[in-house]
Amino acid sequence: MDIVIVGGFGTETRQLENALAQAVKELGLRVSIGVAAGIREMAAYDIHRMPGLVIDGKVLYDGTVPSVQELKKVLRKYSKKSPKRPNKRSNPGL
Repeated sequence: MDIVIVGGFGTETRQLENALAQAVKELGLRVSIGVAAGIREMAAYDIHRMPGLVIDGKVLYDGTVPSVQELKKVLRKYSKKSPKRPNKRSNPGL
């Protein structure tokens, strides 16, 4: 699962980062989280208000900071959709 937080360096973006980190930790997920800051990134994801949250290429939040509980629901949903990453130990050829 690839997650991108689109935002600047403001309070709401930090709130989203913290809430997301807590939700990921509570669920015990291993995810890739990136941060995209700037007007070009907002335009690329079609985000109109910061912060934005993008999971697997889909904009889920635009200008809001969801609660940890709400993020956990979304992460559970998307963790079921995301392909499993191969375990290097199970394939000695890697």
